[in-house]
Amino acid sequence: MSSADIGNRVNEAKLLQSEEVDEVAEKEEVINYKKRSAPDDIDDTHCPICFEIFDDPHIIPDCCHRFCKSCIEESLGHRKECLLCRGIVRSRRSLRKDEPFRDLLQRLENASLNQGNAEFPRKRISNDAEGMKSLQSIKISPLSPSTDIADTTCCPKCLKYLDDPFIVQECCHRYCGTCIEEEVGDKKGCMVCKSRVTSHRSYKRDEAFAKVLRML
Repeated sequence: MSSADIGNRVNEAKLLQSEEVDEVAEKEEVINYKKRSAPDDIDDTHCPICFEIFDDPHIIPDCCHRFCKSCIEESLGHRKECLLCRGIVRSRRSLRKDEPFRDLLQRLENASLNQGNAEFPRKRISNDAEGMKSLQSIKISPLSPSTDIADTTCCPKCLKYLDDPFIVQECCHRYCGTCIEEEVGDKKGCMVCKSRVTSHRSYKRDEAFAKVLRML
């Protein structure tokens, strides 16, 4: 291969790399614009990236921030960090599916619609007219067959209502404050799935879950 051919290939590689950098920068700017234009009244039922009702909510275990699966996966494709706290995200495989929160939102939505209350979802917030969704377009799916109301709203140890829920970061199961100290803090494990935990930093208060519970 001649030096000219080598030079051409190097230039092509640099051009391709430059285009990829520009594409990433453009997508990051779109995400940052969405964050800056977030409505003041967005609540814990909406994804902080797309501002829509959570669709297949997933949690980043280290910080317990919650996003739509598709939103956070796209974000992690550009930068391996949480958009809210800038905490490092190891990989997409570290994300945890939050089925209890999804089912809780579904109950809230079903209850509101059954009562003829159009306040939920409050706006199906979007930044452009094309993205606005009418109430008639909402698809109500059944709850998971294996999920009972107590599985979502009660502590699995004491079976009392989760008025102050804490979430185990490794597995996303929730306990009340007293039981999580006894079960997870002392025994270093989750009684629901038998996951092992490393320290008291392995669980956090889930304020968003508590707020949605209080809406029921």
